[in-house]
Amino acid sequence: EINLSNVWENIENRYSVLGLETSIPDFETYVLDFIDFSQEPLPVIETTEIISVSESTAIGGGNIINDNGYQITSRGLCWSINPNPTIDDDFSSEGAGTGSFTSDLINLTAGNSYYVRAYATSSIGTSYGDEIYFPTIDFKTSKIWSNYSTENIYIIDTRNNLFKSSDNAEIWEYVSYL
Repeated sequence: EINLSNVWENIENRYSVLGLETSIPDFETYVLDFIDFSQEPLPVIETTEIISVSESTAIGGGNIINDNGYQITSRGLCWSINPNPTIDDDFSSEGAGTGSFTSDLINLTAGNSYYVRAYATSSIGTSYGDEIYFPTIDFKTSKIWSNYSTENIYIIDTRNNLFKSSDNAEIWEYVSYL
């Protein structure tokens, strides 16, 4: 915690060391007027990677790092075809509390690109993790190939999105845009 009297004293001492005379006015009053104590800190959350993608679903997650002293009442993922999704868009609900969670993104459209963010809500408000971009697979317009030396199967779609499966095409991972 900041001790404003010590800050004021340190500033005066620094001026003295520099050989400058100064008189600092009621420092504490100015600082306290500047600080907005009504705005409490929101939860700190990170969005974890999308670990599985299909034509109409994906699996992702989040991790609530700090509740900042307020109980987390809901958490999950929110997603949209537009950047900066919020809980006003499609969202999942994965209970309450801190820590890691996974979530299913459902009702996605094959061949669309999505933005996803983890969210956490407390009595103070809702905060969001970093945004992650991923496309869904459109198997009808994609080319598939295999690399026999690595046991991986690859798909590239008409938008040049590359997907990889290392488990006989059960789980697909979005790799990159070529």
